[in-house]
Amino acid sequence: MDTCGVSLASRPHEDGKAATDLSLRAQLLHLFQEDFEFQLRDNPEFASQAGFHQYSANLQELSPQAFEHRLEHNAEVLGELQKLGLYGSEKTQSDLSLGELTAAELLYAELFAAAVEGESRGIQAGCHLMPLNSVGAGGGVHENFLELLDWMQFESEGDVQNYIARLMAFPHQVDDFCKLLAYGASGMRGVAASKSMLRRVPERLRELLEGDELAKTLREPVKDKACLSSELSEQLQQATVNCFRPGLEKLLDFLTEFYEERARSEPGCLSVRNGAEVYAECLRFHTTTRKSAQEIHELGLAEVARIESRLQKEVLDALGFKGTFQEFAASSKADASNFYTSEGELLNDYRRLVEEISEVLPRFFSHLPRSKLEVVPKRSGPAAYYFSGTPDGKRPGRFYVNVTRLSDRPRYNMTSLALHEGFPGHHLQGSIALENEALPNFLRYIEDRRYEYNAARRPLYTGYLEGWALYAEHLGEEMGLYKTPLDLFGRLSMEMMRAVRLVVDTGIHAFGWSVERAASYMEEKTGMPAAECLEECHRYAAWPGQACAYKVGQLALEDIRSRAEAALGESFQLAAFHDMLLNSGPMPLDILERRADAWISEHRR
Repeated sequence: MDTCGVSLASRPHEDGKAATDLSLRAQLLHLFQEDFEFQLRDNPEFASQAGFHQYSANLQELSPQAFEHRLEHNAEVLGELQKLGLYGSEKTQSDLSLGELTAAELLYAELFAAAVEGESRGIQAGCHLMPLNSVGAGGGVHENFLELLDWMQFESEGDVQNYIARLMAFPHQVDDFCKLLAYGASGMRGVAASKSMLRRVPERLRELLEGDELAKTLREPVKDKACLSSELSEQLQQATVNCFRPGLEKLLDFLTEFYEERARSEPGCLSVRNGAEVYAECLRFHTTTRKSAQEIHELGLAEVARIESRLQKEVLDALGFKGTFQEFAASSKADASNFYTSEGELLNDYRRLVEEISEVLPRFFSHLPRSKLEVVPKRSGPAAYYFSGTPDGKRPGRFYVNVTRLSDRPRYNMTSLALHEGFPGHHLQGSIALENEALPNFLRYIEDRRYEYNAARRPLYTGYLEGWALYAEHLGEEMGLYKTPLDLFGRLSMEMMRAVRLVVDTGIHAFGWSVERAASYMEEKTGMPAAECLEECHRYAAWPGQACAYKVGQLALEDIRSRAEAALGESFQLAAFHDMLLNSGPMPLDILERRADAWISEHRR
């Protein structure tokens, strides 16, 4: 492990003392910080995303040996926790010693141990061995590098030099990446990407290599910057031509000459040698529960039926529509008045929505973040998505809106999307955690990238994060933001898609469904176009378990709220309840439920 030959236990603390001479609290906080610094060094792209730029000349090592290195690091971290009596067999040390820690610190220790242990389980299961797909961001090293440009700093000549160094390092990262893919596809591991995952990767690589669009994309972050001297401009050009492009060419050659013929024909995890274990780890990683694939599948079927009933009563019947839900969805999409004719109008209405939502937030939340939220146009990717800002405010939270294909951006989906991505969804939740300096860094800075490595990474807490965003969509009903039955149609249609995901993700990965069968079910239940359903299901095939986390998380949060309301009656205060959910940062849902039970007991007094 890269600790300059000094073990975690004996490395000097910033006050000069050895960690073993410190109190239990100081040793624990020291371990948190040592591990966080390792994460930044080991994963420089994450460091850039989090706003730490001291490693901005480097790229992450992705060879099989690099993942073994992480296992060694994690084993040492868990060993240090065990010595502190906070993990494993020594966890029952004297109450006097544990009494040094607050309840919050004990919670952080539990979350930390679970995070480290979970990553090791994912690596040991081989969840990291098929990190190449056609989803876009999260599709491989080529997509991740382009996404990285949004997080890098370009304020000085040194920043530009770091950027050039990363371009020059890209071929080495591709070498590592190819070794990892080859290792996974070998007979020993038998874990390769599926044909579903790879279907557009060669086309995407050729698209990047053809014409001059790549050079424009790579120059865009520094274009018109005063820090780009003529000398650095020439170096940037040379790094693009002599390093980055050859890296893409090497990846394309590896894919077409070696990897494609080893791709799995079946899309689901069951076609991987230890597929049941891989899928179980992916479900556990994303939902943060122990629910089985069967339980999640049945939960999805029940939710589909419940939402169908609401759509019928509260939308179709309310509007006097006599046809089926699918016919209503088709007629809504055929009505030009439901769509925009200009990018500017779309963006302005999203900005207006963000302001409207912000005005009613104080009725539901007692603690609002300082971080600003920008609505930013984007010409690729999903309809909308979010990236967090930085605690210093230099980079605000960004709510990205796809302004292309306006005929695919219905007005009736906008309120749900704004609630989900902005306030009170991802931006509010993420910013509250980021601004809470009492939280350890591993809970403030969540690596919202590298989905292609599945469970072989530190937690995303997808169940909590996406569950909260769906809870926020539902909360919009109480906030009075869905003003017409058509607005409610948009909300319930999106909720239906999340319920269907439970059925099709488990169908593909646990029950042997083809992507086509999954897409057919999705089309039947959501009324979405067939091509869109097929794209969605290819995504679920590429990221096992991820799509299940949204609904599982939402239902868990709503169940916690229902229990709190029933137990506390008239003394239940929604803003205080939201504080409890948000103030300790993201966590697994089972631990959140325990925390909520303690909160309910305390407020019963």
